[in-house]
Amino acid sequence: MISFFRIWGAFARRDFLNIASYRFSFVMGLASLLFYLLIFFFVSRVFTGLGSAYLSRYGGEYFPFVIIGLAMQSLVGAGLGGLSQVIANEQYVGTLEPLLGRRGGEFRILAAASLSRYVVSAGRLVAYFVLGAVVFGVSFRFAGFPLFAAVAALTVAAYFGLGMLSAAFLLVFKQGNPINLFFGQLAVLLSGVYFPVEVLPDWLRAVAAFIPLTYALDVARSAVLGGAAAGPATKSIIILGAFAVGALAAGGAGFRWALARAKRDGSLSQY
Repeated sequence: MISFFRIWGAFARRDFLNIASYRFSFVMGLASLLFYLLIFFFVSRVFTGLGSAYLSRYGGEYFPFVIIGLAMQSLVGAGLGGLSQVIANEQYVGTLEPLLGRRGGEFRILAAASLSRYVVSAGRLVAYFVLGAVVFGVSFRFAGFPLFAAVAALTVAAYFGLGMLSAAFLLVFKQGNPINLFFGQLAVLLSGVYFPVEVLPDWLRAVAAFIPLTYALDVARSAVLGGAAAGPATKSIIILGAFAVGALAAGGAGFRWALARAKRDGSLSQY
């Protein structure tokens, strides 16, 4: 049986060659990241002092607050869309059915194919911190990075489970995906990526309570920016862990069912 890491090595080599073939695009991606940070840096200077009551739990400054939001959002994108992107790409070039046509090992192949996206997202996360500290002079609490890493791992697990559900919808329905809508686009608005959840009306805060990123951002910011008590952070970690376990279980079951149905219906390669 071919090991997971041998499979991943083959896909990683393909992805690396693809990136190396379009080096200018890679450079432009880094430039766009810096440009994005510049926008929020100047916005934060315009609104300095406003909303400090909401930001006091995280050091009182908006720019470090939003850096953590952007960094964690990159992990969410990989987890939620990784498997779906692999399936869509392989369907487009006509290689999905040969990859998944045999019985057994299908999930291992897809997971290995999507792993490079997590590596790229982790690189983007590190870039946010490096640019924030070196270029913009943001002071992070490095003692909190072990906790941040643990929260990032739980976030990846939770959104990988949701990503399996997203991939299941793609296999069955081909177009339209409520998982991506609620846990992707809507999560950006409600989970506190760009502004504290506390500014939302009560009914929207109730909706935000069902989004894992809400809890991940709370603990991540507490870890590297400081200001929050240990009690609320512990509660958020427990809830995030429960989300991860539930999402992995539901995602695994949903993906296996959708893959079996697509094979049975002969629609696996339909795009």
